[in-house]
Amino acid sequence: NFLYGGQDPIRQFGCGPTAIAMLINSFTDHSVTPVETAVWAAENGYYAPQSGSYHSLIPDGLSAFGLCVKSVSSPSVQAAKEELAQGHLLVALMGKGALTQNGHFIIIVQTQGEDDAYIADPNSYENSTLTWSLTQLIGELKGSYDSGGPLWAVWPQGQSEPVLPQKKAPLVSP
Repeated sequence: NFLYGGQDPIRQFGCGPTAIAMLINSFTDHSVTPVETAVWAAENGYYAPQSGSYHSLIPDGLSAFGLCVKSVSSPSVQAAKEELAQGHLLVALMGKGALTQNGHFIIIVQTQGEDDAYIADPNSYENSTLTWSLTQLIGELKGSYDSGGPLWAVWPQGQSEPVLPQKKAPLVSP
């Protein structure tokens, strides 16, 4: 029931902060909740009213917590497979299709076989238990290419604690 940005339910508009929290918890020793990352996102200008998060939340938010992130500048099935083979995870901004009607951040975690992939869907445990066609996922990426999207590769730098930029607000308000 938490209101992202003070007005939008996180369960409907919080896939960005939830994906960020999932990656921070997976790659660092720091433990955060989606509510904490949503507060941080809103306080730092990444909350987009009635739309969720600005796409810049992915590279900026992950970098703020000491993770390496880069744009997969030519998203393709082959590029995704190469990134996953290097041990990277992929944050994908999905467009209209099987997972969303508008826009939705998911994490592609690994491939299985020739074209199958597993995802971590911040909004659906069920989707996270299914095998997905990597070809379908890449084909349903949002056509937006701002902030390096719609596909980013993420991996740890080896830092145990997040390093927040000095110009940004603290993670949790006092």
